[in-house]
Amino acid sequence: GIAAWGIASVDIALWDLYGVQTQQPIWALAGGAQRSVPIYGSGGWVSYSDSELVAEAVGYLEHGYGGYKMKVGRDVEDDVRRVKLVRAKLGDAVPLMVDANQGYRFGEARQLADAVRDLGIGWFEEPMPNDRVSDYRSLRSTCTVPLAGGERSYYPEDIARFIAADALDVVMPDILRIGGTGKW
Repeated sequence: GIAAWGIASVDIALWDLYGVQTQQPIWALAGGAQRSVPIYGSGGWVSYSDSELVAEAVGYLEHGYGGYKMKVGRDVEDDVRRVKLVRAKLGDAVPLMVDANQGYRFGEARQLADAVRDLGIGWFEEPMPNDRVSDYRSLRSTCTVPLAGGERSYYPEDIARFIAADALDVVMPDILRIGGTGKW
């Protein structure tokens, strides 16, 4: 992992230098076409009280963020309660995503996905450990909440396992872990 970060740091710096020299942003050099994208606030740690959770979610919206991603992955029953609480406070029109940081086993991930399926969840990120590609594939085939992952994948070959298995709806590599802009 540390080697990927080192390679990525040099790669990103070189892309940045090239962008400065050509007076172009990296997103354009990498083939991007949009000048802006929607953003969301991320937090909602499982250690937050209900009032801290709601205050953070509402605060992000008040500061111009278009959506909110909250953490789950500690206790399914309590996580479902917390997701419902945030959904009720934000309303149905605000994008809401959940991120388990690989905190569940398959049965727990499926239980949470089933319990929140009617809440309009944008995606369920990293429900299980990164080495459980077959479990991701199975969960994706049985739940309606889109699955996201890839930020814990090192190098393109690692994330390619998920893509080849059709195990994710949203592929989201981390630029440092994947090996930089060129690998991303």
